[in-house]
Amino acid sequence: IHKRLKESGQVVHEDLIRNTYIKFNAVYETTKLILFDVTLLYHMIYFFFIVLGVTYHPFFFSISLTYLIVSSPVLINVLKAVYEPRIQIILTLFLTIIVYYVFSIFSYMIFHSDYNESLENACYSLWSCLFITIDQSYKNDGAIGGFLPLPFTAEESEIKVEWSRFFYDYIFNLVIAILLTEILSGIIIDKFSELRESNEEKRKDEMSECFICGQTREELEKKLGYNGFKYHTIFQHNMWDYLFFIGYLKNKKNSYVNDYMESERY
Repeated sequence: IHKRLKESGQVVHEDLIRNTYIKFNAVYETTKLILFDVTLLYHMIYFFFIVLGVTYHPFFFSISLTYLIVSSPVLINVLKAVYEPRIQIILTLFLTIIVYYVFSIFSYMIFHSDYNESLENACYSLWSCLFITIDQSYKNDGAIGGFLPLPFTAEESEIKVEWSRFFYDYIFNLVIAILLTEILSGIIIDKFSELRESNEEKRKDEMSECFICGQTREELEKKLGYNGFKYHTIFQHNMWDYLFFIGYLKNKKNSYVNDYMESERY
């Protein structure tokens, strides 16, 4: 009797551990889903701003415009084209800052009078030169040369050229306004083209081949007749049914229950 009571107590203890583990795992998976699911987070923030728009001020309804981006695959690819190569973009921007710093050293040592002529005390220190150089580079048609005075003066019989300023402006435009800007644009454009080609290939595969068995549209149309491919991919080999089944098996494995059926073991 004592042995049976001990065994029954052990079974109850194991069941308690199993149930506690299942509940803890469910809470953990739910928390992870809420914190790391971008779509869910977006809709939660979206709902929060809608509530603010109803209760506080209609300006908060402006967040609703972001739904146009979320619902458009093309605009989603535009965002991905900027986000996915973020490391390359950040490193390119870091290189641009270094190049700006090098040009600012020459500005501070040689052309500080030109800066001060355009704006009083614009280049009183190296950091002020760097800030003004970055700030004015894209605000003028001629980059920094459009902010500074012209590098030449017209006299009665000739034009006097300040060659150091001329080459400074020319090299600045070539390196920063053209070269580095085009590199940054090229990274984004290449990624966008890659995403577009990838989506086109996926769409082509979805329309021409069964994801589960690999049979082509032509083969299925011959076997099943008109619209046989559509019938096969919806009713016979629906990939979302298989995906649900894989998720079911994965969740069953994590739930501390290993009593798989024969088909599930396979």
